[in-house]
Amino acid sequence: MKALEPISKFGGNIRNVVHKREKKTKLGLVPVTVILEIGDRGRFRRMLSELKARGIRITHVGEREELRKRIVLIGGKMTVEDLREITERMEGTGAKVSDMRLSMGEKGMAVRLSLDGRDERVLEEALSLLERISEERGLLFLKALEEKA
Repeated sequence: MKALEPISKFGGNIRNVVHKREKKTKLGLVPVTVILEIGDRGRFRRMLSELKARGIRITHVGEREELRKRIVLIGGKMTVEDLREITERMEGTGAKVSDMRLSMGEKGMAVRLSLDGRDERVLEEALSLLERISEERGLLFLKALEEKA
């Protein structure tokens, strides 16, 4: 619980917490793995310093490359097979569909896609492809603003 305040203070977003109760340390402590996101390296380093100052033992820090994320909406008459084809065509751009949410009704389908890419060029290529596919099929295509993953 001592770790939550510094994570919050420096803008961290906790993605997952795993308590390894079956692997207690010699001191009887329960190892905990925390997976989190934080906006930039400077805040990350300050958060680590504060955690250590509070007596929280950190045994491993792993970093994943910061990804860019875009969210798009596609709506209209399409099938699940159309979605499969769209995601397959996306593979060639280097972007990844990290989340897909569907809403289906009598008049068609609305799809919310979260796209991850390592840089702006990759995402722009993916967005251009999705826009072309949407235009070819007569679908509505909306893109949201950029955000960091």
